[in-house]
Amino acid sequence: MEAEQIVKRMVDMYSEGRSTILPDLISYSMLLDAWSKSDEVGRGERAEAILDSIEERQISFDTSAYENPESTISATYVAAMRAVIRSGEDNIVERVEKIRQRAVKREELMKEMTESNLETNTHHMNSVMNSLIRVGRLSRATALLDKMEEHYRNGNYCMKPNVVSYSTLMNGWAKSTDPQKSTQTMIIFDRLKSMFLSGNQDAQPNFVSYVTLVDSIVKSGEENAAERAENIVRSMYEEYKSGKIPVKPNAQLVATVIDCWSKSGDNNAGERAEALLDWSIDIYQEDKDPKLRPIAFPFSSAITAWAKSRKFGKATHAKAILEKMKFLYKSGIIKSPPNIYCYTAVFNACAYTERDSLEKRDALKVFVDVYKEMINEDDVIPNHVTFVTVLTALRNLLAPDERRASAVGTVFEKCKEMGMCDFSVIKRLQSVVNPAQLKELVGDERVKENGDIDISLIPALWSCNVESMPKKRNRNLPRKGPAFQKKRR
Repeated sequence: MEAEQIVKRMVDMYSEGRSTILPDLISYSMLLDAWSKSDEVGRGERAEAILDSIEERQISFDTSAYENPESTISATYVAAMRAVIRSGEDNIVERVEKIRQRAVKREELMKEMTESNLETNTHHMNSVMNSLIRVGRLSRATALLDKMEEHYRNGNYCMKPNVVSYSTLMNGWAKSTDPQKSTQTMIIFDRLKSMFLSGNQDAQPNFVSYVTLVDSIVKSGEENAAERAENIVRSMYEEYKSGKIPVKPNAQLVATVIDCWSKSGDNNAGERAEALLDWSIDIYQEDKDPKLRPIAFPFSSAITAWAKSRKFGKATHAKAILEKMKFLYKSGIIKSPPNIYCYTAVFNACAYTERDSLEKRDALKVFVDVYKEMINEDDVIPNHVTFVTVLTALRNLLAPDERRASAVGTVFEKCKEMGMCDFSVIKRLQSVVNPAQLKELVGDERVKENGDIDISLIPALWSCNVESMPKKRNRNLPRKGPAFQKKRR
């Protein structure tokens, strides 16, 4: 059953330290209810096995997160009974009676705990904290960590907070809508480090802790987010090298910070992103850990950071990063060659070079060189965004004369040939050439009297390879389909 596989993956990821989230009693209760309604063979036995898992982890003790804990626990056992009853398996009456007895015993134990104010252990408290966070009660979850720290300092080691305790709360703050979420996440992280330095070896920050902290900062949108995130990643590596912590950043974590610089709007973002990229290359060559090997994404992000800059020579800097990437790939240092996102980012840097004519001349040279290179690379496939950016560069870097019209014509023919001429390309084309030139490029019959192109008359073949752009895409993966196996000349 898919629901059970999801629960199992959550438990496995938690056990391996890759997640701070555990399934709670409600999750298991819903899973049991699903089994009770299932037609699968063996559903009764599976329900009993799930009930065993619940009791082994003592999840039913984690009651403070639920509005009606007695009802929640009761519903769990009832769902298990229902699954057995409907299973058609052997010894149904005896098995249901045993489940009923287990439910009675569990309720008696819970009542005993409540009346005697029996303390729970760290695992129980972490599970309760996770449940509180899942229902949006961050303040109660924070108060629970306060309680754990207080009990531990007073000598109650059964409730000693560990790294999961802090990472769970950090994750809750990081995913909240609170405007101070990155600050709150940092506060919890600092408490984690302080707890570890005080002698609690179970509170040593792990990789999940650092990733959660960096993620909360880069997504905060705060003015100094990139600076803060970079300091944390660099400090993390230095502490690892000095033996203070057993974990180090990986390539994806560094790439996240470089991307943050590219979106920061900081006037020095180009230099900072490129410097961090160079640092990531250096530490990979020093450490030789494959997990530190830079991928394509940080290169395109660093180029984008320069493209958004207002600094002199940004097109030249963008091309330099592209050349660096090609060299590293050919040298075997990295495994990712420049992809279309890298080339498009360079074109964008050229397109928005806005200073004097001398800089625009240099940007035009960069543009021409990189465009020719891209067209001659069989494994680099321009998309519709690339062609829009290329047309923008031609509009901004060339005077509105025959030279520009000729260049636009060449690019547009390539765009049609590759099936990448979508609505966005058509709209940009209209802004680059005059009406007469437009009619020559697309045909008189496709241009309306007002000078706009009639999209309905554009041949489907012109846009046959345009894909809708997903919000998230692995930039290292090639596009699929026969049209992309080899670039057409």
